[in-house]
Amino acid sequence: MPTINLHRCTGIVTSVPSDSPDDYIVLKELKEKDFYRKPYNIEVDMLKDLVDILEVPELGQRSAE
Repeated sequence: MPTINLHRCTGIVTSVPSDSPDDYIVLKELKEKDFYRKPYNIEVDMLKDLVDILEVPELGQRSAE
């Protein structure tokens, strides 16, 4: 997240927290730790639950977990 500049529109950032361990960890930390959200003015209610979109036969629908 430090590479994203909210004031300069540095691009579209896609995230698949259900299938990417990095994205899953960041989402979990954002939900649990206020000091990560505060610099970006993110409220905990802005963070949505995971949406399952892929299924890996060996790992199920949430392979990141």
